[in-house]
Amino acid sequence: MSLASSRNIWLIGAFIAFCVALGIWRFGERDRVAPDAAKPTRPADAGCAADLQCAGKRNVAAASANCKHDIEELAGYGVRWTDTAHREPRFDRFNWHDRDRGTITFIGDQAEFETASGAYQPVIYECDFDPAVNKALAARVRQGHLP
Repeated sequence: MSLASSRNIWLIGAFIAFCVALGIWRFGERDRVAPDAAKPTRPADAGCAADLQCAGKRNVAAASANCKHDIEELAGYGVRWTDTAHREPRFDRFNWHDRDRGTITFIGDQAEFETASGAYQPVIYECDFDPAVNKALAARVRQGHLP
């Protein structure tokens, strides 16, 4: 083996090691959470947390994004969202899940679940959401439409 080819092999090995180290470092960055990440980002959130209308309206988009997967997992087969091109909120209503903790139950009926025969049934879905950590806590589904 010539000196030039062994140098090339060494450079290729160093490059691969660098790429692996960079990938591990970047992957670890994604999983780290800053200590202040769970705190509300807006100072007005503390005042809004006591008001259901304010908290519900402020967090409906985050709940839609974070609850969608949990709701879809409850379908035995397929899910068909009936909102117009996902532009409307998936939740029409909300109630306190735990007022003391500031968690909210969001409620909607803009989906249909596929049955074993391939037909679609309208469903009412609920998602308990914690705005402080931007996380879905639980989801439930029952057949029907909201009144």
